[in-house]
Amino acid sequence: MLKIHIGFLGAGGIARAHAWTLQSMKYFYDKLPEPVFESVASASKESRKKFAEKYDFASAQSAEEFLQNKKTNAVFILASNNVHSSYLKPALEIIILHKITTRLSTSCSRYNHHS
Repeated sequence: MLKIHIGFLGAGGIARAHAWTLQSMKYFYDKLPEPVFESVASASKESRKKFAEKYDFASAQSAEEFLQNKKTNAVFILASNNVHSSYLKPALEIIILHKITTRLSTSCSRYNHHS
């Protein structure tokens, strides 16, 4: 089954709603990729740690650490509205770079197959 490694930038009320919704979707849709909660980032270390524990995220990180996480391939920007724009470009770079490296790896493995 396809897995999507999800990262949340933000650990407040809207992030809780998104985590709950993503966890619940498996009860309504049979053929969705499996969400894997990879990382949550928040300015407050205590807040992100509690959130990660409650919603089974693999790690709780600072925004800087989060943006370096190579496992994440879907980013939800759920922080305050005033910081959305500052996270948009780095979040897009995570997704774009992941897709490019995945496609290159897949393409290379097709041509490097040894019989």
